Amino acid sequence: MKSTGPYKISVRTTDAGGLTHDKGFSICDPVSATSSFKAPTAVSLSTSSVAENQSSGTTVGTLSTTDDAHTYSLVSGDGSTDNDQFSITGSTLLTGASFDYETKTSYSIRGRTSDSAGAHYEGELTITVTDVNEAPTAISLIATTVSLPSSGTSAGTLSSTDVDSGDSHTCSLSSGSSNFQISSSTLQTASSLSAGSYSVTVRSTDSGGLTFDQSFTVTVKRLSITAKDTALIPGDSDSITVTFDSTPNVGSGYIYIYNPDGSVFETFDVTSSKISISGNVLTIDPGTNRVTDIGNYYVLIDSAAISDFAGISSTSTWQINVFSP
Repeated sequence: MKSTGPYKISVRTTDAGGLTHDKGFSICDPVSATSSFKAPTAVSLSTSSVAENQSSGTTVGTLSTTDDAHTYSLVSGDGSTDNDQFSITGSTLLTGASFDYETKTSYSIRGRTSDSAGAHYEGELTITVTDVNEAPTAISLIATTVSLPSSGTSAGTLSSTDVDSGDSHTCSLSSGSSNFQISSSTLQTASSLSAGSYSVTVRSTDSGGLTFDQSFTVTVKRLSITAKDTALIPGDSDSITVTFDSTPNVGSGYIYIYNPDGSVFETFDVTSSKISISGNVLTIDPGTNRVTDIGNYYVLIDSAAISDFAGISSTSTWQINVFSP
């Protein structure tokens, strides 16, 4: 192998009077002499992305330089905006926090690589945060009170909350399925329910298969009266109406109209043709039997005559004043 030096020589200088001075020198190969002190010109990172939600200290990648042995550090300067979010151990770049893609998608750092001779190179590096599918975090149910539910009655609209914007969700029943069902995003009753409170647990599943369960209480309330006829003229041929807060369903029993003296004016079987329902309005048609006496009549309704309606048992609840025009 050809030697590349160093080469040792001795040089003598002689003046005009014949006096001399000798000096020794070492001469090296120009290539080998300069290569050890050539400054690095770039720094690379094996991986420049990291998934969100990882713990602090997660490895981003390995730093390298095309030169001899180097040390690496983070320095201030252009592109060093996020240096405080990272650290370097040896040649490994580590996160200094848990990153959230939905908050910030990339970070900028400035790194320095220094060789054994002290020469260095500085450059900017961009670390990208990659999105990770995250489970939904909440389910909301708009409207949790229903009146007189039959099978398929809406108990409210379901919607899911998810940090992954634009993710799609499917709702299903986790428990309580015997009383409820889900059609698209609507929670529905699966059968006719009596008044009371019912628990149901809904599961939201995102497009990646991650789930979130949330329980709700659905209240089934009894019907209540919102309006009713309270005045008639003797011999008036108009029917008598009562309006409920939801559509009433006929059960079994009777509606009674009493005279001012407390005697029964007429009794109506709720299943007879004299009782009709349109929307939330129940109509009583006395037919040819018209009130004639002046005074306060009153109406009583059996508790089972109208489903999920408590009925009317007090003589003061629904009074009809028959007066002379």
